[in-house]
Amino acid sequence: MRLLSRPGRRGWHRPGHGGGHKAEQVIRQVRAPLGAMPLFSTAQLSDESLDAIVEFVVGLEPADHADTHGHADDSTLDPRDVLVGHHWMALSAIQADNAEEAIHHINHIIDQVTGQHMSQMEEAKVETTRGNLHAAIHIIEN
Repeated sequence: MRLLSRPGRRGWHRPGHGGGHKAEQVIRQVRAPLGAMPLFSTAQLSDESLDAIVEFVVGLEPADHADTHGHADDSTLDPRDVLVGHHWMALSAIQADNAEEAIHHINHIIDQVTGQHMSQMEEAKVETTRGNLHAAIHIIEN
């Protein structure tokens, strides 16, 4: 998949950092990306081509050195990229009505931030736990 290996594709696109992504997550990130990834419109990337990319990414095996949650070693990544990834995964999980997965990623964010950001993520966790997913999305996005 040449698109995933082009120069400038950092972090999550490295060998051994695939696997565990759901089709909905990949589609959302391509069509309405979070973080530094550019948006790819249907004019730039057809739905047919996106389907092929989704099939490839979803089919990736988790890294051999993954932890019990399927996370690869993030120690060589820019910490900002890791945080963006966890924000994205939390939002994707909420949109898929998977509160447990969202809380998992919110906890990773809480472990890495301080101050107001931590307070917001703790609030997002409470709202997610209560089932107030719409409120949690707005908290995470701000």
